Amino acid sequence: MTSKLPVTTSESPSNDIQCCWICFATNTEDLLAEWVQPCRCRGTVQWVHQKCSQRWVDEKQKGNSQQPVKCPHCLTEYIIIFPRMCLLVSILHEVSEVIKVCCPFLVAGVAIVILYWTSVTYGAITLLQVMGYNDGMRLLERTQPLALIVGLPSIPVALILGQFFKWEDSLSNSLLQLTGPDTSTTQIEDLSTLPLHNEPSPPISGSRILCSALLLPTVSAIIGRAFHSIDSNLLKTILGGLSFIAVNGTINIILRRSEYFRKRHKKILDFNESNLSEFANNRPNRSRSDSDTSMAGSNTSMEMLVIESLMPM
Repeated sequence: MTSKLPVTTSESPSNDIQCCWICFATNTEDLLAEWVQPCRCRGTVQWVHQKCSQRWVDEKQKGNSQQPVKCPHCLTEYIIIFPRMCLLVSILHEVSEVIKVCCPFLVAGVAIVILYWTSVTYGAITLLQVMGYNDGMRLLERTQPLALIVGLPSIPVALILGQFFKWEDSLSNSLLQLTGPDTSTTQIEDLSTLPLHNEPSPPISGSRILCSALLLPTVSAIIGRAFHSIDSNLLKTILGGLSFIAVNGTINIILRRSEYFRKRHKKILDFNESNLSEFANNRPNRSRSDSDTSMAGSNTSMEMLVIESLMPM
Protein backbone atom coordinates (compact mmCIF):
# COMPACT_ATOMS: atom_id res chain seq x y z
CA MET A 1 0.00 0.00 0.00
CA THR A 2 1.62 3.22 -1.16
CA SER A 3 1.49 6.42 0.88
CA LYS A 4 0.64 9.67 -0.80
CA LEU A 5 3.15 12.52 -0.74
CA PRO A 6 1.99 15.98 0.31
CA VAL A 7 0.80 18.04 -2.63
CA THR A 8 0.91 21.82 -2.75
CA THR A 9 -2.30 23.18 -4.22
CA SER A 10 -3.28 26.71 -5.03
CA GLU A 11 -6.23 27.22 -7.32
CA SER A 12 -5.45 29.46 -10.27
CA PRO A 13 -7.99 31.97 -11.58
CA SER A 14 -8.44 29.98 -14.78
CA ASN A 15 -7.50 26.43 -15.74
CA ASP A 16 -6.43 27.63 -19.20
CA ILE A 17 -3.77 30.05 -17.87
CA GLN A 18 -0.36 28.62 -17.05
CA CYS A 19 1.96 30.69 -14.82
CA CYS A 20 5.66 29.93 -14.30
CA TRP A 21 6.46 29.94 -10.58
CA ILE A 22 10.06 31.00 -11.32
CA CYS A 23 9.69 33.96 -13.70
CA PHE A 24 5.91 34.49 -13.15
CA ALA A 25 5.29 34.73 -16.91
CA THR A 26 2.08 33.21 -18.34
CA ASN A 27 1.41 31.21 -21.48
CA THR A 28 -0.37 34.20 -22.98
CA GLU A 29 2.84 36.23 -22.99
CA ASP A 30 4.97 33.65 -24.83
CA LEU A 31 3.02 31.26 -26.98
CA LEU A 32 6.10 29.35 -28.17
CA ALA A 33 7.58 28.58 -24.73
CA GLU A 34 7.81 24.95 -23.65
CA TRP A 35 6.06 24.14 -20.39
CA VAL A 36 6.61 21.27 -17.95
CA GLN A 37 4.87 19.92 -14.86
CA PRO A 38 7.86 18.37 -12.97
CA CYS A 39 6.23 17.51 -9.64
CA ARG A 40 2.97 16.82 -7.80
CA CYS A 41 2.15 20.47 -7.16
CA ARG A 42 -1.14 21.90 -8.48
CA GLY A 43 -2.49 25.36 -8.97
CA THR A 44 -0.24 28.38 -9.48
CA VAL A 45 2.95 26.39 -8.75
CA GLN A 46 2.03 23.53 -11.09
CA TRP A 47 3.67 24.80 -14.26
CA VAL A 48 7.15 26.08 -15.05
CA HIS A 49 9.05 26.95 -18.20
CA GLN A 50 11.40 24.24 -19.43
CA LYS A 51 14.21 26.79 -19.72
CA CYS A 52 13.49 28.25 -16.28
CA SER A 53 13.45 24.81 -14.69
CA GLN A 54 16.73 23.90 -16.40
CA ARG A 55 18.45 27.03 -15.08
CA TRP A 56 17.03 26.43 -11.59
CA VAL A 57 18.23 22.79 -11.66
CA ASP A 58 21.71 23.90 -12.78
CA GLU A 59 21.90 26.28 -9.81
CA LYS A 60 20.89 23.52 -7.40
CA GLN A 61 23.26 20.91 -8.82
CA LYS A 62 26.25 23.31 -8.85
CA GLY A 63 28.09 21.45 -11.59
CA ASN A 64 27.27 17.93 -10.35
CA SER A 65 24.84 16.52 -12.90
CA GLN A 66 24.26 13.42 -10.74
CA GLN A 67 22.96 15.47 -7.81
CA PRO A 68 19.21 14.82 -7.28
CA VAL A 69 16.94 17.87 -7.21
CA LYS A 70 13.63 18.07 -5.37
CA CYS A 71 10.71 20.46 -5.65
CA PRO A 72 10.96 23.12 -2.93
CA HIS A 73 7.20 22.92 -2.33
CA CYS A 74 6.18 19.24 -2.32
CA LEU A 75 9.71 17.73 -2.13
CA THR A 76 9.12 15.52 -5.17
CA GLU A 77 12.36 14.49 -6.85
CA TYR A 78 12.59 15.75 -10.41
CA ILE A 79 12.88 13.23 -13.24
CA ILE A 80 15.92 14.43 -15.19
CA ILE A 81 17.17 12.66 -18.31
CA PHE A 82 20.13 13.43 -20.55
CA PRO A 83 20.65 12.75 -24.26
CA ARG A 84 22.30 9.41 -24.97
CA MET A 85 26.05 9.69 -25.55
CA CYS A 86 27.93 7.91 -28.28
CA LEU A 87 30.31 5.08 -27.37
CA LEU A 88 33.48 7.19 -27.54
CA VAL A 89 32.04 10.01 -25.43
CA SER A 90 30.68 7.49 -22.93
CA ILE A 91 34.10 5.86 -22.53
CA LEU A 92 35.77 9.24 -22.10
CA HIS A 93 33.15 10.21 -19.53
CA GLU A 94 33.75 7.03 -17.51
CA VAL A 95 37.52 7.57 -17.65
CA SER A 96 37.03 11.14 -16.43
CA GLU A 97 34.91 9.92 -13.50
CA VAL A 98 37.54 7.32 -12.55
CA ILE A 99 40.27 9.96 -12.65
CA LYS A 100 38.14 12.25 -10.47
CA VAL A 101 37.81 9.50 -7.87
CA CYS A 102 41.49 8.47 -7.99
CA CYS A 103 43.00 11.96 -7.90
CA PRO A 104 42.61 12.52 -4.11
CA PHE A 105 44.31 9.20 -3.38
CA LEU A 106 47.05 10.00 -5.90
CA VAL A 107 47.66 13.40 -4.30
CA ALA A 108 47.78 11.79 -0.85
CA GLY A 109 50.29 9.22 -2.10
CA VAL A 110 52.49 11.89 -3.68
CA ALA A 111 52.37 13.92 -0.46
CA ILE A 112 53.42 10.87 1.58
CA VAL A 113 56.30 10.13 -0.82
CA ILE A 114 57.46 13.76 -0.68
CA LEU A 115 57.24 13.76 3.11
CA TYR A 116 59.18 10.48 3.30
CA TRP A 117 62.04 11.59 1.07
CA THR A 118 62.16 14.94 2.83
CA SER A 119 62.56 13.04 6.10
CA VAL A 120 65.29 10.87 4.55
CA THR A 121 67.15 13.95 3.31
CA TYR A 122 66.81 15.70 6.67
CA GLY A 123 68.02 12.57 8.47
CA ALA A 124 71.09 12.30 6.22
CA ILE A 125 71.95 15.98 6.66
CA THR A 126 71.48 15.72 10.42
CA LEU A 127 73.74 12.67 10.53
CA LEU A 128 76.48 14.48 8.62
CA GLN A 129 76.05 17.54 10.81
CA VAL A 130 76.21 15.60 14.07
CA MET A 131 79.05 13.22 13.24
CA GLY A 132 81.01 15.40 10.87
CA TYR A 133 81.15 15.06 7.10
CA ASN A 134 83.89 12.44 6.83
CA ASP A 135 82.68 10.21 9.66
CA GLY A 136 79.08 10.57 8.52
CA MET A 137 79.87 9.60 4.92
CA ARG A 138 81.81 6.54 6.07
CA LEU A 139 78.88 5.49 8.25
CA LEU A 140 76.42 5.93 5.38
CA GLU A 141 78.62 3.90 3.04
CA ARG A 142 79.00 1.01 5.49
CA THR A 143 75.33 0.84 6.51
CA GLN A 144 72.92 -1.48 4.71
CA PRO A 145 70.41 0.29 2.39
CA LEU A 146 67.44 -1.18 4.26
CA ALA A 147 68.72 0.24 7.54
CA LEU A 148 69.14 3.66 5.90
CA ILE A 149 65.65 3.54 4.41
CA VAL A 150 64.18 2.89 7.86
CA GLY A 151 66.65 4.75 10.05
CA LEU A 152 67.10 8.09 8.29
CA PRO A 153 63.40 9.11 8.23
CA SER A 154 63.07 8.03 11.87
CA ILE A 155 65.50 10.79 12.94
CA PRO A 156 63.05 13.72 12.51
CA VAL A 157 60.24 11.58 13.93
CA ALA A 158 62.31 10.86 17.05
CA LEU A 159 63.21 14.53 17.43
CA ILE A 160 59.56 15.59 17.23
CA LEU A 161 58.43 12.91 19.68
CA GLY A 162 61.20 13.94 22.06
CA GLN A 163 59.68 17.41 22.30
CA PHE A 164 56.64 15.94 24.04
CA PHE A 165 58.79 14.79 26.97
CA LYS A 166 58.66 17.82 29.25
CA TRP A 167 61.15 16.99 31.96
CA GLU A 168 61.14 20.58 33.17
CA ASP A 169 57.40 20.32 33.96
CA SER A 170 57.97 17.30 36.18
CA LEU A 171 60.91 19.00 37.89
CA SER A 172 58.94 22.21 38.40
CA ASN A 173 56.01 20.34 39.92
CA SER A 174 58.40 18.40 42.15
CA LEU A 175 59.91 21.66 43.39
CA LEU A 176 56.43 22.97 44.14
CA GLN A 177 55.64 19.80 46.07
CA LEU A 178 58.86 20.14 48.07
CA THR A 179 58.43 23.81 48.89
CA GLY A 180 54.74 23.37 49.68
CA PRO A 181 51.92 25.84 49.02
CA ASP A 182 52.30 29.47 49.90
CA THR A 183 50.27 30.10 53.08
CA SER A 184 51.15 33.76 53.51
CA THR A 185 48.03 34.99 51.75
CA THR A 186 45.43 32.52 52.95
CA GLN A 187 43.91 31.21 56.16
CA ILE A 188 42.35 28.08 54.65
CA GLU A 189 42.98 25.07 56.85
CA ASP A 190 42.83 22.37 54.14
CA LEU A 191 45.93 23.34 52.14
CA SER A 192 45.81 20.18 50.03
CA THR A 193 42.92 21.59 48.00
CA LEU A 194 44.55 24.91 47.16
CA PRO A 195 44.55 25.72 43.44
CA LEU A 196 47.70 26.24 41.40
CA HIS A 197 49.70 23.96 43.68
CA ASN A 198 50.44 21.63 40.78
CA GLU A 199 50.65 24.06 37.91
CA PRO A 200 49.33 22.62 34.61
CA SER A 201 51.54 22.57 31.55
CA PRO A 202 51.18 25.42 29.06
CA PRO A 203 49.23 24.69 25.85
CA ILE A 204 51.15 22.81 23.16
CA SER A 205 52.14 24.82 20.09
CA GLY A 206 52.59 22.65 17.01
CA SER A 207 54.75 25.15 15.16
CA ARG A 208 57.01 25.65 18.18
CA ILE A 209 57.43 21.89 18.67
CA LEU A 210 58.28 21.42 14.98
CA CYS A 211 60.80 24.26 14.91
CA SER A 212 62.41 23.20 18.19
CA ALA A 213 62.75 19.60 17.03
CA LEU A 214 64.17 20.36 13.58
CA LEU A 215 66.59 23.05 14.83
CA LEU A 216 67.87 21.03 17.78
CA PRO A 217 70.71 19.25 15.86
CA THR A 218 71.93 22.52 14.34
CA VAL A 219 71.89 24.34 17.68
CA SER A 220 73.58 21.37 19.36
CA ALA A 221 76.34 21.33 16.74
CA ILE A 222 76.92 25.07 17.14
CA ILE A 223 77.08 24.89 20.94
CA GLY A 224 79.24 21.77 20.75
CA ARG A 225 81.99 23.74 19.04
CA ALA A 226 82.70 25.37 22.39
CA PHE A 227 84.12 22.07 23.68
CA HIS A 228 87.52 22.41 21.98
CA SER A 229 89.21 19.78 24.11
CA ILE A 230 87.02 16.99 22.69
CA ASP A 231 87.99 15.48 19.33
CA SER A 232 84.81 13.52 18.55
CA ASN A 233 82.19 15.56 16.67
CA LEU A 234 79.45 13.24 17.87
CA LEU A 235 80.39 13.74 21.52
CA LYS A 236 80.64 17.50 20.99
CA THR A 237 77.14 17.58 19.51
CA ILE A 238 75.71 15.45 22.32
CA LEU A 239 77.25 17.70 24.96
CA GLY A 240 76.03 20.78 23.09
CA GLY A 241 72.51 19.36 22.90
CA LEU A 242 72.45 18.44 26.58
CA SER A 243 73.72 21.91 27.49
CA PHE A 244 71.06 23.57 25.36
CA ILE A 245 68.28 21.36 26.78
CA ALA A 246 69.46 22.05 30.34
CA VAL A 247 69.61 25.83 29.86
CA ASN A 248 66.28 25.93 28.02
CA GLY A 249 64.63 23.80 30.69
CA THR A 250 66.03 25.96 33.47
CA ILE A 251 64.65 29.07 31.81
CA ASN A 252 61.24 27.43 31.46
CA ILE A 253 61.28 26.42 35.13
CA ILE A 254 62.13 29.97 36.19
CA LEU A 255 59.35 31.40 34.03
CA ARG A 256 56.81 28.88 35.30
CA ARG A 257 57.68 29.45 38.95
CA SER A 258 57.55 33.21 38.40
CA GLU A 259 54.12 32.89 36.81
CA TYR A 260 53.03 30.57 39.64
CA PHE A 261 53.96 33.08 42.34
CA ARG A 262 52.38 35.93 40.36
CA LYS A 263 49.09 34.02 40.29
CA ARG A 264 49.35 33.07 43.97
CA HIS A 265 49.88 36.70 45.03
CA LYS A 266 47.30 38.35 42.83
CA LYS A 267 44.78 40.60 44.58
CA ILE A 268 41.26 41.67 43.75
CA LEU A 269 40.83 45.32 44.69
CA ASP A 270 37.81 47.26 45.85
CA PHE A 271 35.64 48.89 43.22
CA ASN A 272 36.49 52.59 43.53
CA GLU A 273 37.93 55.38 41.41
CA SER A 274 41.52 55.09 42.65
CA ASN A 275 41.66 51.37 41.96
CA LEU A 276 40.09 51.91 38.54
CA SER A 277 42.81 54.38 37.57
CA GLU A 278 45.51 52.02 38.89
CA PHE A 279 44.00 49.19 36.90
CA ALA A 280 43.96 51.33 33.74
CA ASN A 281 47.63 52.31 34.19
CA ASN A 282 48.86 48.77 34.86
CA ARG A 283 47.07 46.72 32.25
CA PRO A 284 49.13 43.80 30.84
CA ASN A 285 50.51 43.59 27.30
CA ARG A 286 51.64 47.20 27.24
CA SER A 287 54.36 46.52 24.64
CA ARG A 288 52.23 46.84 21.53
CA SER A 289 52.32 48.97 18.40
CA ASP A 290 51.19 52.57 18.50
CA SER A 291 47.94 51.84 16.67
CA ASP A 292 47.09 48.96 18.98
CA THR A 293 47.99 51.07 22.02
CA SER A 294 45.80 53.95 20.91
CA MET A 295 42.93 51.57 20.19
CA ALA A 296 43.37 49.93 23.58
CA GLY A 297 43.43 53.36 25.20
CA SER A 298 40.14 54.30 23.57
CA ASN A 299 38.65 50.97 24.64
CA THR A 300 39.89 51.55 28.19
CA SER A 301 38.30 54.99 28.19
CA MET A 302 35.00 53.51 27.07
CA GLU A 303 35.27 50.87 29.80
CA MET A 304 35.97 53.58 32.36
CA LEU A 305 32.93 55.55 31.23
CA VAL A 306 30.71 52.50 31.42
CA ILE A 307 32.07 51.53 34.85
CA GLU A 308 31.72 55.06 36.21
CA SER A 309 28.14 55.22 34.95
CA LEU A 310 27.39 52.04 36.87
CA MET A 311 28.96 53.29 40.11
CA PRO A 312 26.50 54.39 42.80
CA MET A 313 26.39 58.12 43.43
